[in-house]
Amino acid sequence: MQQDSFVFDEAEKAALEALPVPLGVYHARDGLYRMVLVSDGLCKLCGIERSKLMLDFNNDHGCFIYPEDRELLAADEAYAYLHPEEGFKGTYRINLRNHWSWLSADGKSRQLADHSWLFYVTYADVS
Repeated sequence: MQQDSFVFDEAEKAALEALPVPLGVYHARDGLYRMVLVSDGLCKLCGIERSKLMLDFNNDHGCFIYPEDRELLAADEAYAYLHPEEGFKGTYRINLRNHWSWLSADGKSRQLADHSWLFYVTYADVS
């Protein structure tokens, strides 16, 4: 499992986690994405507790995605990794509260001193 070189300071982490907006922050390095922060809004949208959401995502980041949409997600992730200045965008079917919903993702990126990237992705249920 990838170790993160990036850690939020406690004040920034607390502020981002308290957001009512569905937000996930991902650290991209060596071709891999790892969820490093989840807002209260994303926990509410997904109906999943923060630590479980992060654990499940980091064990299998396609676990919530409709099986037929996983290749599309992989292509969008690869594109964002190769073109981080463009951020991340995509629309997928995702399992929200035990039913499939359409989720739109829109993210911005920030390069870190070690040349890895953080992606700040907001989500909206567009079903």
